[in-house]
Amino acid sequence: IIFSAGINQGWGPAEEGRDPGFWDLSDNSFTTVPGLRDPELNETGAVGWLGPVNDQRLIVVGGGSVGDTPTSTGRIDVIDLGAENPRFEALADLPQGTRYPNIVTLPSGDVFVTNGSTGYRGQGGTDTLKSYLLSQEDGKLTELASPSVGRNYHSSALLLPNGQVLVAGS
Repeated sequence: IIFSAGINQGWGPAEEGRDPGFWDLSDNSFTTVPGLRDPELNETGAVGWLGPVNDQRLIVVGGGSVGDTPTSTGRIDVIDLGAENPRFEALADLPQGTRYPNIVTLPSGDVFVTNGSTGYRGQGGTDTLKSYLLSQEDGKLTELASPSVGRNYHSSALLLPNGQVLVAGS
């Protein structure tokens, strides 16, 4: 069984492949999962682990509508894949809608959230020059130092072996 959070990076029609759910490969069935806020804004968001992978909690951060539109969401929703009836629950909200956010699960289990844009591909000066630490314990967002370079479309972030986070691209 494969889980899809429904986040799509701008590929295909708006009506297909954007619902979160479980795909059972044994019979090719797909069961949708309820609760995700702003499900119509599942393009250009991010998905990652909250806390240790063994806890089986995933978060969906930000996203926007399909194509070149100014619509975005700041939602951070969590799903416990190990629950008897998994469903998304609201965890936090970014202060602004954010497409293309970079997220990195840190060794502590908290999540580093940075960059992105409120608009499509950062057009029109819509870069989000903000960074946050998302607590795995209570979903609290703590603002961190602001990036000086706008990174959105085709950017990435990753945890280095020494614990630093590399942010690049765009």
